Amino acid sequence: MRVLMLTGNTSLQDGVNRHVLMVAGGLVRRGVEVGVCAVKGPGELTDALAKVGARAFTLGCANGHEWSVAPRFLRVMRSFRPDVAHVHMTAVGMGMVLRFLYPRTPVVQTEHMLMGAAQKGNFRRNPKLWWRWRLLPRVRRYIFVSQGLMDACGRGLQPAEVIYNPMSFDLPPRAEPSLRALLGVPEGTPVIGTACRIVREKKPEAFVRVMCSVLRERPDAHAAVMGAGRPELEAAIRAIAAADPAGARVHFLGYRPDAPRLVGELNCFLMTSWTEGLPTALLEAMRAHVPVALMEGNCGLKDIATLNAEEGPLAVVVPQGDEEALARGVVDTLAHPDAAKARAERAYAAAKQRYSIDLAAEKLEALYRRVLQEETQR
Repeated sequence: MRVLMLTGNTSLQDGVNRHVLMVAGGLVRRGVEVGVCAVKGPGELTDALAKVGARAFTLGCANGHEWSVAPRFLRVMRSFRPDVAHVHMTAVGMGMVLRFLYPRTPVVQTEHMLMGAAQKGNFRRNPKLWWRWRLLPRVRRYIFVSQGLMDACGRGLQPAEVIYNPMSFDLPPRAEPSLRALLGVPEGTPVIGTACRIVREKKPEAFVRVMCSVLRERPDAHAAVMGAGRPELEAAIRAIAAADPAGARVHFLGYRPDAPRLVGELNCFLMTSWTEGLPTALLEAMRAHVPVALMEGNCGLKDIATLNAEEGPLAVVVPQGDEEALARGVVDTLAHPDAAKARAERAYAAAKQRYSIDLAAEKLEALYRRVLQEETQR
């Protein structure tokens, strides 16, 4: 069986592409031939796909609105000849090729975030946007990366099921430089931090304010922000740190390809997002046995909060927007490392049971075979 996955860019800062890489590797291990086609040019994802045995195709377009997307994607379809197309992020040109030139190739689509899924639902229901819906491929199954995401917007996208955003539980090898060497602080220094794209839904101003509050309580501690994004937001969070007496101990490392490894060296990982499909960086912290602290939120954050309530405590979980409570939780995490370690061990066990790559790949392969069988019966 040949499966072609579609995405936009080839940066591994993008959680969607880290998801694509992980499920591609899991499917290859199950004997599925996997190709991944990106709208943009080669990058980190294409190099990483080669290492897991998947083929990479890039269209070399600046964005998904270029007219050349369609003919270039058509060449990929003719070359790879997939049995199933699996859309993660796509362009109109890709959708037109699938809808009008390959109508017998079943399409499944994974929804990773609230905004994209809600927009597609509006296309389908809104008479003014109906023409855009007609340019998208006919989707045989929608996949949501968390139950909370499907509950939030799955009614307009059916038939649908949940296959959780997966994680490799093989820890990346330690390498130099260490996180503390990057920060220029002695080994053993308490370090809190986060790793994410700097975008609105992550509420970056909130996590920097929380970091500064914690650092005022703990003058021996430092904080690390790993990630890049919107320039105006990066400027805003740097200004918040610069205006705080403890802000000199907040270190902005920018985007780091080794962030999944560096996260494992934190004493506490914190997240202030108001919405997440299912946060890859949070799962990476759980995988690394790092204590986590987060605010309640929409979609996949509800899954984490439910898991915490049923099998926890696995994390410090506070109401959305309660920066004071989150800061207290992080300070308590640093002050009581044994209790924090116990939470982290429970979080690791719960995450491994639900979010492993092998489990996601098994469910995906079964879904592909079902839609192929249904296609033959149409």
